[in-house]
Parts: sequence; C-alpha cells; structure tokens
Amino acid sequence: MEDELKRFFKFKWGKSKLDVTLMVLLLISLFGGIGYLLHSVKDCWDTGWDVYINLIASLLAFIFAFLIILLISWVYKRHEDELKVSYKNSQMLKIYKNINKDEKHKYRQEFLLHPEKDEQPCIVYCDKLFFCNENANGIKIIDKPDTYFEVNHFIELHAVELLGAHSASKTTNEFTPRLQDFEKASDKNGNKHIITIARSTYVNHLLTNRVLDYQIAEDVSLRRMYESIDVLTELPISKMSNHIGINALLFLVENGTRYLVMPHRGKDATVVKDGVTASLATRLMVEGYQEATNKEEYIKETCVREEIKKKLPWTKDKEKETALTSLLDNMKICFLGLARDPYEGGKPTLFYTIDLETTCDKFASLMYPDYVPQDIDAIKDIMIVEWDNISLDVAEPSKVEKTTTRTDDNYTKLDQLEAERYDEAKLKLINPRRIEKDKSKKSEKPICILKDIKDKSFIFEQNLIANFWFYTKQQEYIKQQIDNKA
Repeated sequence: MEDELKRFFKFKWGKSKLDVTLMVLLLISLFGGIGYLLHSVKDCWDTGWDVYINLIASLLAFIFAFLIILLISWVYKRHEDELKVSYKNSQMLKIYKNINKDEKHKYRQEFLLHPEKDEQPCIVYCDKLFFCNENANGIKIIDKPDTYFEVNHFIELHAVELLGAHSASKTTNEFTPRLQDFEKASDKNGNKHIITIARSTYVNHLLTNRVLDYQIAEDVSLRRMYESIDVLTELPISKMSNHIGINALLFLVENGTRYLVMPHRGKDATVVKDGVTASLATRLMVEGYQEATNKEEYIKETCVREEIKKKLPWTKDKEKETALTSLLDNMKICFLGLARDPYEGGKPTLFYTIDLETTCDKFASLMYPDYVPQDIDAIKDIMIVEWDNISLDVAEPSKVEKTTTRTDDNYTKLDQLEAERYDEAKLKLINPRRIEKDKSKKSEKPICILKDIKDKSFIFEQNLIANFWFYTKQQEYIKQQIDNKA
C-alpha cells in the first residue's frame, strides 16, 4: 500500500480532477483523524471515560481515511499502464520529429482499414524490419542460446522500484528468446533476412521495455535516458530486453465473410487492462523454440500453431475432441513479417494471420464454458465481429486542421494536433457477439454460445493496429499479384 501511494504522487495532477480530489480528501482525513484521536485521548486522560464516544468517532475517522487510501490504490491501478509506458502518438511524434519530413516521420504508418469506405485513417508507429511477401522464404535464424542479456547497472540499482510499478499486474518470470540482431544480407543460399536470437528473461522485460516511461525521478525515465533520440537504438547495443512477441489475427471464414476473434483482457493484465488485443498476443516461448530442429519453420508457422492451442480456452469435452482436432489441423497460417514497437523502445514482434474455415457458432461451441483465467495477460472474454464492422473511433479533424494548408513551417504543428486526436482513439466494434456459457436448461452439458452485445468502443493494444497495417499491406500485395496476372 505504501509503495502504491508513493507511485500515486507521480501523477501529473492537471490531467485528472478526480485524482486531485482524492489526494486532498486523503490529507484532510489523515491529519484530521490524527488530531481528533490525540484530542480524544487527552480528554479521556483528563476526565475518565466519559468521552468514550470521542474515541469511537476518531476510530471512524481513521476507517474513513483507510477507505480513501484504498480508493487511491484503485485509481493507481486504473492508471498503471500509462504510468509505465506511453502509447500516445503525440509522444512518438515529439521523439521522432526530426526525421526526413518528406517521409513524414519514420515509423509513422498511415493506412485505411477499409479502403472502399469513407473513414478516418489508422495511424500507428511501427518500425517494419521486413514484410514477408518481399521475400517469402528469405529468413535465416542464427541461434545463440548461451548469450544472455543483462540489464545495465543503472536499471539494476532501480530494479525494486521498476518492478514495483507492476503492482497491479499479474507477472511471472522465465527465459525468453531475445532479438539480438537483424540484418538484410545475402548468404550462399540467397537468404536476405538474418535474425540473431539470444536469451533474456521476462523480468528483464518488465524492467526495460514494459516500464519505459515510468518516472524514476523528476524527468528521469528509461526512455529519456536510452530511447529519446530520432531513431530506435540498434538492436546489438540496445539497453532493452527486446524479447520477441507474437501477434496474430484469427479469422473465421464463413461463406466468404471474414470474422475476427477479439479477446478482451482482464484488469490485471500487464498491459491493455480491460482492452482488446489481437486474437493471439503473446511471446515466443523459449521451450518450444529451443526444441525445434527447424527454427525458421518454427518462427514462420509452428510457434503460432502451438500457442493458439494453449492460449484460447478450448473445450475439454471428449465428444468434441475430434471436431476440435480437425479444425486446428486445418488452420491456415500466414507469416506477415517482423517489426519493432517504438512505443516500447523497439520491442520486436512477429505478425501473422490465421484462417479457420468454420462458422462462428461452431467455433463458439468449441470453447470451454467454465474457463478461469490463470496466465498473465489472461483473456477475460472473447468477442467475434465481422471484419467490415471494425473501425477506429477517432474525433474528426479540427477546423484548424481542415482549413490550414500544410507548409514546411507548420506541418509539425498540424501533425501534433492530429496525433493528439489519435491519443484518445478507441477501437469501435459494430454488432459484436460475445462467447458466453449457455445458461438455459436446454443443453444437458454446459456449452458456449454466441450472444449479441451492444456496439462498443474499446481501448486497444498498439500492436493490434500494427497487425492491421501488415494485414492490409498483404491484401494490397495479393490484389496487385492478381492484377498483374490479369
């Protein structure tokens, strides 16, 4: 509790009237309660126990103060994500503003989710290392299992405080594959993308990438010290753990219509609390990777096939085992590429799509109805929504943005106004359906069904938007190939 109160003082008070109010109430309650208790004790000492009621009142004051502390702890947990890492485009713009303006800004990707619709574009910061269709089979893995990343001395000194920043999150520790280096080169087999993988730990991730903007002291954070120049630090000299993430979009293809499976995370996730992520948002697991004899094939497909079986709450009904096995064996996995995440200091992620030829109802029936989240970043519930019904809920451009002609002098200011709008964006789902346990008495065994829910906008993981970008690029590539053949 004491640590959470210390971290609570790190808030920028101007951003939340609620936070200011709670802190004022806390101070009044604490000082008032102490004063009242001392006064009551003095009265009791002087006059006997005739003023017993005063002690009761003072105890009630302390109980009230304690409840205020609990409320403040709850507010801290609600704000924990933004204290640890800023996922705001406006901050990315400030950091990377000096890169060639003719390219706008390096890492800034702007695209339409549905090109045929009149909609606001999506904007995400993403450092693409390679797009798979540029050279579908052109990757080579250099594995260095005996090379381990260690945090530097400064991070080690502040390790207790940095780990404490995750107090509202469920955490773990295990070895993780680390992206040690990446280069575009040719070897005797013609490979163009050489990926060097070493080792780190999940705690190292919590001490670096996942706590990049935490204020260790005034104006002192890991981003400010190590990742505040115009470009991300090159991988071999990066001070970040940079373990490799996996991000996959799972599509249910029903009569030609594509439905996206969207997990809704719980409130104790390490990031994106109570928000939506890609269908599979996890990390490359060191056990499966080390045991793989063909590490290139493992990276391109096998890791996703293994993790989708583990991470989604599949049914345990033996009678459905054959149907489930058949479905999973026939999934089509497409490796989209590799990118670094500027929001988390260059953390690398592998991007994929998965296609399952099945109906939404059948998919729901293969879920486990009594699922209880156990893992970190566990799924709270699962929604299914048609791809065309997903959009970015962002405010319309201001009058200044609409009427001002861009020039060399004002393009940064206009981009800043745009970025601030996107800071508040949410992902809007129209006609979503949620997978729920069937509570009717029609079925003898507990099963899952789909239930219509109201249209809703969610906070989202930036890597989800990055995956949308990779997916739209893939669709453009496929369309171009078809047009070329025609």
